[in-house]
Amino acid sequence: TTVENNLTRDNYSFTIKNSGTYIVKVTDSAGKAYEQNLKLEFNNYIVDNEKHFKTLPEALSYAETNSTIKVIRDVEENTVFNINKSVIIDTNGKNIKFNSGDVSTIEKNISVSIVGSGKISCSEPIAVALIINNGILKIEDTKVESNDTEGYINATIINKGTITCDNSTITAISNEGNAVINSGKYQWLSCGVSGGKYIINDGTIKSIGLEKGGTVEINGGTITNRIVLADDSGDISLTIGDNGKALSTNTPRVKEVYFRADLAGINCTVNFYNGVVQYPDSTSDNIVYGKGFYTACRSGYQVKDVVNSITGAKEMILELIQWLN
Repeated sequence: TTVENNLTRDNYSFTIKNSGTYIVKVTDSAGKAYEQNLKLEFNNYIVDNEKHFKTLPEALSYAETNSTIKVIRDVEENTVFNINKSVIIDTNGKNIKFNSGDVSTIEKNISVSIVGSGKISCSEPIAVALIINNGILKIEDTKVESNDTEGYINATIINKGTITCDNSTITAISNEGNAVINSGKYQWLSCGVSGGKYIINDGTIKSIGLEKGGTVEINGGTITNRIVLADDSGDISLTIGDNGKALSTNTPRVKEVYFRADLAGINCTVNFYNGVVQYPDSTSDNIVYGKGFYTACRSGYQVKDVVNSITGAKEMILELIQWLN
């Protein structure tokens, strides 16, 4: 690459943004030309605003417990590594891009916070996951995405510990531990092979898979596609609404509950405490819709069918039972 610039006493600087080998040409006041090859390697991370590093594993090796690692430019990581100390990763509005098959693993009892309005992504469909969490992970104001936009092939994050998500955009989470969703956008949330528990307080989620055993409590937010219930290998529990809060017909909102015919009813608990559930007025061999699968409702209430005047879809809400003396 050639960088050309007319240098004078008052103008002798230029900016180079990318690593590489450059040919720098300079002409002095006598008209004599000078040429020099210049090889530049840029660092991508800074630890505690003190020391720079090219790769995230290098920055992690130097960092101390509770250090802040800030991303200072878009970067590609081409390695598999473990995070074995508690740190804050500030994405700083930048993009950390992994190749397919590369994964970061957070070890047990390690606390990691990922913040900073940036993005962790993968250029190809992921082979395993971008992050495997065995510790305590908090993701705030950050995107964690693969180009598998539906998130059905592999999870973007596999959680075996505790994860809390605030105002983040994540393609898919497979949860075998405890997950709290406070806000943000998600394509697919599922319970892993050994179950897991979700507490969803707010946010927009396309689909939830409750198929391998586990628990989902939906206190708020919107499920724009469906919740899938299927008893493949363990007991499952779904709760829509918060029994301890005032009744509301506006939140949470669930577009559809997909109830597979192979579901063993004795292993499935569904509680409906407040909110709205839409469903089509139809049945098939593999799908059962309607209010019949609800095993418990808020005390003093019963499910009532209404028709949404805007969408025309049938919805289920809770209606106060008028008890007779």
